[in-house]
Amino acid sequence: MILSREIIESVDKEDSAEFQNNDDTEARKKNFAQTIQRLGKNIQIDLKKSRQNSAIYKRYSKEQLLKYFKNPQHYEIEIREMSRYIYDISPTYKRLVMLFADILYFYYDVIPKEINCSEQIDIDQYESNYFTTINTVEKYNFTKLCREIINTLVRDGIYFGLYYETKDAFMINPLDIDEKYVHISNITSSGVILYSIDLEYFDKNKNSVLLQNDTKISEAFKRYASIKKNKISVKDIDEYRYYQPKNCVCLKADESGYGYSLPVFVGLLLTVFDIEDYKLLKKAKKEAENYSALNFKLNTDDRGVPYLDDSVWSKFYNMIVENTPEGVGVLLSPFESNIFEFKDSSAKASDAVMDTEDLFYVESGVSPLLFGSSKATSASAMKLAVKPNEKYSFYLLKKIESFFNWKLSQLRLKYYFKIEFLEISIFNKPEVVKDLKEAATYGIGGAKLKYATSLGITPSQVIGLSFIEDKILKVGTDIFTTPLKSSHTQSSSETSEEIGRPENEESEPLTDKGEESRERK
Repeated sequence: MILSREIIESVDKEDSAEFQNNDDTEARKKNFAQTIQRLGKNIQIDLKKSRQNSAIYKRYSKEQLLKYFKNPQHYEIEIREMSRYIYDISPTYKRLVMLFADILYFYYDVIPKEINCSEQIDIDQYESNYFTTINTVEKYNFTKLCREIINTLVRDGIYFGLYYETKDAFMINPLDIDEKYVHISNITSSGVILYSIDLEYFDKNKNSVLLQNDTKISEAFKRYASIKKNKISVKDIDEYRYYQPKNCVCLKADESGYGYSLPVFVGLLLTVFDIEDYKLLKKAKKEAENYSALNFKLNTDDRGVPYLDDSVWSKFYNMIVENTPEGVGVLLSPFESNIFEFKDSSAKASDAVMDTEDLFYVESGVSPLLFGSSKATSASAMKLAVKPNEKYSFYLLKKIESFFNWKLSQLRLKYYFKIEFLEISIFNKPEVVKDLKEAATYGIGGAKLKYATSLGITPSQVIGLSFIEDKILKVGTDIFTTPLKSSHTQSSSETSEEIGRPENEESEPLTDKGEESRERK
């Protein structure tokens, strides 16, 4: 902000000697020029401060990002770090990343993996294996787990983790892939990605949390360190250096290449900087509107010499300065009096941020309508626009499904079952539920369980709740013995007073037609 008193006092201190020794006209010119210069300098300082106060610009710059884009394979770690940082800082980018997990319900069914019709099925064993499978899957807690995995896949482009399992619990510990100690090493026939851990990394990181908490990795490192220290002759030491954990989890958003991984929306990071620029520009313009300058005319003769003595005009000038609010500069010149303001009456500056955010979502393939855009209000357009987003979310969900089905195949069972996620989202749930309800009503095989699944009831809950309702509580026979009244349950023997719309209360006034209807009864 401009402080008029500070400007005048500084000018007086710096130029007092020159006022006394130089020509009055030259001194006034210098006074006028320095006042204008200080006013502009204060505005420029505020503009620079706006960018310095930006959290994104404190960490990164556009030049850095453009450098990374020239060779993304070489800078994949730096790009992922930038994506994670902007995810934490930018609400616009974070909402986009979270969208693909937030629209899903993660409802699943457990179905037979294969059935050999020529083989006699052991019913008791089949039932036992099914119960084992659904109880195993129940502890995975897909609602929480899948959301975290999909968020990481979209933000980083790849997900590495180690899963730990007990009889009643399951968890995945995500790995920091940017430490460069994990490398994709194999891909199974079912498409599951496996990775190896470079134990050489722990030579300089013996206090690593991973090394301290994972017994198997710790043992593998000790074995490798012993071989390396004692220089034991080993044909291929890499066999001991690279450890492939059996409890590894690796999912990749883009499987077109396994050499490197980039965030799904890496191309939009530059647009995030554009949004930040427009926000700062809008703020700077608002701050600039606080500045103004008053220019008072000092009458002079033909040679530019004031008619008033210096002591007189200086007195009045200082009185004006003393009564001028902050942010207003006071000028004295031989020109006509004017008020200079730095306001922009155009609405374009305010719209620039919104336009850039809309462009950001359009470039991502996501409808801006989902995030409150005011550019369009067509519900049908949004309904069609979300279909590609649903499809991509289902694509990522199938990757998780493939991994857990591979994991279930490791169980030692006679009959195997697999997980099948329903392609159901917050946008299409009513349609899916309706279709499955109709299929279940007509007795289509498997539709009843899928209908229950579409309501959010897991296979384990279906079995458990049905047992409690039918065998323990006997809900259908002892509790709800009388069905709720509806057009399907009412009989013709009921009196006419009990059928149809309830009559209007006497206290409520009737219309003329209502009175006529009542009289005709």
